Amino acid sequence: MRKWGKSPLVVRVVATVGVILVVTGCGAGTSPRASDLARSTSRGPLAYVANFGFDDQPGTKIAVVAVGTGRRQPSITTGSLPSAIAATPDGRLLLVTDQGDDNLAVVNLATDSVIAHIPTGVEPDAVAVSPDGKLALVANVDDDTVTPIDLTTLHAGRAIAVGSRPDALAIGGPAGRTAVVADLEGNAVTPVDLSTMAAGPSIPVGLEPDAVAISPDGITALVANLGSNSVTPIDLATLKPAASIAAGIGPTGLALTARRP
Repeated sequence: MRKWGKSPLVVRVVATVGVILVVTGCGAGTSPRASDLARSTSRGPLAYVANFGFDDQPGTKIAVVAVGTGRRQPSITTGSLPSAIAATPDGRLLLVTDQGDDNLAVVNLATDSVIAHIPTGVEPDAVAVSPDGKLALVANVDDDTVTPIDLTTLHAGRAIAVGSRPDALAIGGPAGRTAVVADLEGNAVTPVDLSTMAAGPSIPVGLEPDAVAISPDGITALVANLGSNSVTPIDLATLKPAASIAAGIGPTGLALTARRP
């Protein structure tokens, strides 16, 4: 278990229909994760907040806030040290990595209740969902693996070995079947073919890659390099990196828009 705490940091992504997902809690070696929730609800737009806490004071809950009124809704207890959140594209399921329990909690958003705890690897620290909503992939930072999870059966598949300390990932590429896993201590990312569940050769990026985002057209991954103050684009058709782009000091998060505001 990590011995450092997480300082407050908020990232939000506004969904196209009615719901906002918010993730809080970010410290050394990890980065915020957020995904759209395309769902309308009688309570109006909602924000879901992962309260990680600290190793000596672990959080256990997802806070729920009605965005329009700012009023707290009943919290959802998922497990120890909830660290990352994603959701299925239809807004039906919320996925929460409970780092202290080494599992993924699955929340039914119609009832805000946990319907499954799925075992993962050690210290799950990131989760992403395929564009078709049928598969989730969890990055396990302390055993250098990712765990595929079938969201139709809610069962985990065999762990896939990747690089050193995977702590971020995203899914895109042709047909949405390529995952890009940031290996924090490997100074590289590992591509995973979701059709075969096989990892490919690592792709060199900058130092300490700590966040990954996919372009709206699905053909480019962008990797934020915490240790070299840069962002590296990767062509997901060829799995080749382009020249890194200078960014500010210590980039730990990425977001992309479909067009200029």
